[in-house]
Amino acid sequence: MLTGLNIADLSVLDALFLPKLSSTARDELAEVFTSRHKKSSVAVTSNRLVDDWG
Repeated sequence: MLTGLNIADLSVLDALFLPKLSSTARDELAEVFTSRHKKSSVAVTSNRLVDDWG
């Protein structure tokens, strides 16, 4: 699945962090951001405060 994200010019992560993320999910999310760095865009939406993303 992560490979498919790299072919899009823009990835939209909607309602991110509604449930708390497991450490595995956080690692995978970091991989998405790292793989897209300086190559394409990511838009993130969340109803939580940034302080609650932990």
